[in-house]
Amino acid sequence: TIPVYNSGEGAEQIVKGLEGTNEEFINDHEEIALYALILTELAAVMALAGLIFYRGDKKYPVWFKSVFIFILITGSIILGITAHKGGLIKHIELQSGYDPTS
Repeated sequence: TIPVYNSGEGAEQIVKGLEGTNEEFINDHEEIALYALILTELAAVMALAGLIFYRGDKKYPVWFKSVFIFILITGSIILGITAHKGGLIKHIELQSGYDPTS
């Protein structure tokens, strides 16, 4: 996830020069991508912590499982939104108000 996030600036410079690119969508995608990165890395840290602290016969506390599942679901939703906003940058057919007949 970190390499993908870090490649965004280079990709932005390439895409900005292309016809039909909307900079507003680039900024929206960049902003939500940061949240996706944070949630994904947080889920990875929690997974590692769970493996380290609750290995063997120890049971995961309910609070840990609940927080972990919440982060996973929220992160998945944010990743989907990030992908959609990335698609809006060049796919005009995804933009609201698009009329293919005009």
